[in-house]
Parts: sequence; structure tokens; C-alpha cells
Amino acid sequence: MKRIFTTKTGLQVLEGRRLELIEKLRAIQSQKGLAIDDGTWHDNFSFEQLVRDENALSKQLRDMRDILDAVTVVSGTPVGTETLQIGHIAHLYIEADDATKVVVVGGVGESDLTAKPPIIDYNAPLLEPFYGHEEGHEATVQIGGVSKNVVLETIELRSN
Repeated sequence: MKRIFTTKTGLQVLEGRRLELIEKLRAIQSQKGLAIDDGTWHDNFSFEQLVRDENALSKQLRDMRDILDAVTVVSGTPVGTETLQIGHIAHLYIEADDATKVVVVGGVGESDLTAKPPIIDYNAPLLEPFYGHEEGHEATVQIGGVSKNVVLETIELRSN
């Protein structure tokens, strides 16, 4: 798996999600014992559904462990504005809409669409083509299922 970048805050969010998955998995595992009617487990929909849920959560937990193993923690406070990095404010011009979208570049696990401006993970489809690039970089991005040409107009330092 390639390296994944986040800040200390993003790492805490990811760790919190991992703990939530563990708790959900434990709850399902304890419910399995209760779902066996008359000592049988076959032809028992409740038990079979819990097994499916357990398998799905186990996979999510493995995926989360893979993500955490690949994490590199960065400061989130870039020094300059030569290339787009975590912590920058990106001004993205969407040609088809003739509009500029302003977003904060976050690390994995840090997205917050309610923030002003919204925080979007650097590897989200809207930002990934611009991460590590200079102002003026252009890319075709899927927005709402439609391919649109987007230009990285400005990279700005975020004031804390």
C-alpha cells in the first residue's frame, strides 16, 4: 500500500474509527451466541446475518489496520506555497461552472464539509490530481459523475 499522509488530528480520527469497529465487532460476536435457537446455527437467519455482519466488519477492520500501517504523520503547516500540500487553502477554478471552489487540503480522515472553507482529504477525487503540483496545474476531475476541467488557481497559506 502506498504511503498515506495525515496530521496528528487525522491520526486520532482514524484510531477512533478503528476502536469503533472493534467495539461493533465485539458486540456482534456476543450476539451470535444468543442467536442460536435450540442449539442450532443452520437455517437460522439471525445467526447467518450476524456472521455476514461479522465478516464485513472484520474486513473493514483489516482495511483500517492497512491504512494505519501506511500512515505518515505530517505537521499540516506548510512553509511555502510552491506546491499544494496538506494545510494549504486551494482555489480551484471549475471551467464548466465558471466558478472557483475554495477548500482546505486535509490529511486522511480530516474531511469536514461543514467547515468554512470545507476541509477535504488530499487524496479525495477533487484534490488528488493537484496534490504536490504548482499553481496553474490543470486536470479533468469527476464532479457529480461529470468530467470537468479544473485548474489550481491559487495556493494559499492557512492562517490558524
